[in-house]
Amino acid sequence: MEMTQIIESLNKIYQQKKHRIVFWQDQERAFESEIDKIQIEDVELIRLEQIGHFALKILIEITKPQQKFLIYSTSEPPNDKDDFLLDIRYYCYKFNVDRATILLNELGLTRLQLVKYLKSRQKFFTDKRLDSLKKIISPDDEEIDIDRKMLAVIVESGQDDFHSIVRAIFKSYAEEEFIDFETPSDIWQSIVEYGLHDAFWDLSKQTFIFTDADPTPEKLLIQLFVSDFIYHIHGQLPVSLTELRLPTAGESNAVICLAHWRDSSGQAKNYNKLAEYVADKLNIDEKINDLQLDDLKDSVTFPQIENQIWQKLFQHFNANKNNPDVKFYRTTADNRQQKHWINSQSISEKNRKSQRAAYELIAIAAELFNLAKQYSNLNDFNCDTATEMFNLYTNELYKYDQLYRRFFSNAGLVSVDFVYLDQVQTFCNEIDDVYCNKYISSLADKWNRFLEDGLLDNWQIDGVYNQYGFFDRYVGKETSEHRVFVIISDAFRYAAADELKNEINNTTNDSKQHFHAEIKPMLGVVPSYTALGMAALLPHRELSYKDNGDIYADDLSTAGIDNRNKILAKTNGIAIHAEELLSKNRNEGRKCIDSKIRVVYIYHNVIDSHGDNASTENETFKATDNTIEELIKLVHYISNNLAGDHIFITADHGYVYTTSAPSETSKSKNSPKLTSKIIKVKKRYFIGKKLTRNNNAWYGNTTNTARCQEMEFGIAKGYSRFNFSGSSRFFHGGAMLQEIVIPVVIIRRLRNKNNIDKVKIKDVKILILGDRFKITTARHRFQFVQAEPVNDRTKPVTVKIAIYDNNNQPVSSIETLIFNSTSENLDDRQQSVSLTLQSRPYDKKIKHYLKLHNTTTKVEILTQEVIIDRIMTDEF
Repeated sequence: MEMTQIIESLNKIYQQKKHRIVFWQDQERAFESEIDKIQIEDVELIRLEQIGHFALKILIEITKPQQKFLIYSTSEPPNDKDDFLLDIRYYCYKFNVDRATILLNELGLTRLQLVKYLKSRQKFFTDKRLDSLKKIISPDDEEIDIDRKMLAVIVESGQDDFHSIVRAIFKSYAEEEFIDFETPSDIWQSIVEYGLHDAFWDLSKQTFIFTDADPTPEKLLIQLFVSDFIYHIHGQLPVSLTELRLPTAGESNAVICLAHWRDSSGQAKNYNKLAEYVADKLNIDEKINDLQLDDLKDSVTFPQIENQIWQKLFQHFNANKNNPDVKFYRTTADNRQQKHWINSQSISEKNRKSQRAAYELIAIAAELFNLAKQYSNLNDFNCDTATEMFNLYTNELYKYDQLYRRFFSNAGLVSVDFVYLDQVQTFCNEIDDVYCNKYISSLADKWNRFLEDGLLDNWQIDGVYNQYGFFDRYVGKETSEHRVFVIISDAFRYAAADELKNEINNTTNDSKQHFHAEIKPMLGVVPSYTALGMAALLPHRELSYKDNGDIYADDLSTAGIDNRNKILAKTNGIAIHAEELLSKNRNEGRKCIDSKIRVVYIYHNVIDSHGDNASTENETFKATDNTIEELIKLVHYISNNLAGDHIFITADHGYVYTTSAPSETSKSKNSPKLTSKIIKVKKRYFIGKKLTRNNNAWYGNTTNTARCQEMEFGIAKGYSRFNFSGSSRFFHGGAMLQEIVIPVVIIRRLRNKNNIDKVKIKDVKILILGDRFKITTARHRFQFVQAEPVNDRTKPVTVKIAIYDNNNQPVSSIETLIFNSTSENLDDRQQSVSLTLQSRPYDKKIKHYLKLHNTTTKVEILTQEVIIDRIMTDEF
């Protein structure tokens, strides 16, 4: 510390040179704030300005003639004739300190020419700032280097590169409640106060080629944002924007500065606020309105860009919906969803979900319309048998239901603040029309032909088990060797079960647990309602109806958890509600299921409880999403706490749901009335004995459709309903494929390494093409190839790509690529990216690295050493 050196020097003067009075004249006030820190034994410090000259003379010569004094003065000495202390000045020791020289030594600087420069920066130095500067100073630093590092200390940027300094200065404006460049921020005032503002503008000129004759922080900010925006635009821009563009070399650095700014978890929120400010200043929405989708596709500077791109993508879809390019819409949606305004944690979760969902709507609609192109009318269902039709549904047509649900689940996430909410509503109406008036009606008409031809009298599908044989076919044969867990989720239909299967295979393999899930369809009972479906899934020899409609299995009632426990007890089994099981810790769960138990039936009810209720039926799709999450949670609970490796997930029935209310034509003209013959009437079915038949319903006997004695039924034809009591858009009970295709998801936890390796999901491998990686220009293109196509065992991966120095600091723009191709053609799996280098000198002997990081895991998945051999030829 410099004060330590001063004290040592003063000690020598008093002790070795034997001076009693030392006079320290400091007219530059360089040490005024620190003078009180000087404490020397037997020496009294006197501030001359705090005592009269005559009083001091008496003190020194009369009052304390033996006392040692250090007299410190910041005033200019008076004329000799007016100086009471003139004689003392002559015989005292005159102490002079050149602080600049001390600072030079203190900072370890080697160039003596810097002494004059340091004198000009005296205001900057205090102990705290000096200590901070010493940590980052280098012996051979030039004046501009020291200025840059002083700026870094003032703004507390954490790093002394100029980009970090710039971001810290603008952060000081963004952190105010309202951005106001008319009023300097505290940090900018400090920069001016310490005389470093000219140095800042010199560095701005050097780094960004910012040469405004009257520079201000606001002007610099605007030119940085405009340059970044123009760099990523492919079309012709208004002159009013191009006039604000920085020269080429400066633009490159602006692009990198803003890319790192957006990528910073700690600074991105400030970027967002400033981007809104600049966009408003420039009226950016109006200026980019005439740009095309392809012009904007890579832009990310301003938040308004997302709305513009969405609108143009929506218009593009409307113009091409009869023959949609599914890959184009999915790729565009995926790319935009990885951009800052949707993917960054600096954006509120609500807005991220809303914008992500808006893009999903278009990508999903493209898939749905593409499917509709193949099955747009009755003739497109080219099936001659019920078996062919059933298989077409389980292989292909279920995707209609899946896409429809996914579309409206995402529509529900779009914020009411979304600019184009009216277009979203129009979109929803159109999707509903395609699903309800084309797909559902055509599917019902085609399937009805098989029902009309006697399918209900011979309720069998070749190669498919019936629901009433579930226990014998799937569960019973396993119990001799394994404890089996059966989760029955009410109304969990086939399309949702397929998603569950994919979720389990794609996500659980990322953890220490390794599961493999597969799905098989069963032919459900008719009528497809809860009591009959639940009874069919229980172990039994025979099902039967009582006169009141109750269903018994081998003379035991199947209604309620207690009765099901009695039935399952015959096979060393128990029944429990899902929420009750999940409420137990590991010890409680294991105690509940003792070692004798071989079968555990777990009853879960979320979808049906919401859908079959008029007040909550609009939550059907959300309930389905929640069900998938809860079932995965149950699988993990069973595996972790109950050592369950063999799990089945199935349902009692499916359902049909449309977001639009049914028309009057959906209601059957002759709704049955409750009589002595008809003992139960619901929206889609009625049951009784010795039923009088008419042409408004399909009739059958549960002996054929459920292997259940003594009950006849009638079901509504197609997807019509007998009445609308309760919910009107959610229904089941009939024989539509969505109601009677029952999923069985078979889940096994894998413990053997060979078995794990056979089914383990992995990320696609990415390779860089080429064998020489020498960068000689400001912008360099790299080419990559996805080593294999995405499939059931290979997941897509999203990566961030940049070039880093040997200190792991990025020196290029940061770009994102998504590798998700399913093509077998290697050429289709190639992608390229152009990275912009920071404009500065590079030493080709210093190593640099191209790095790819997985955006989800943050793991570095590919590193390639590169040589940067550039001569600075960027034009200003």
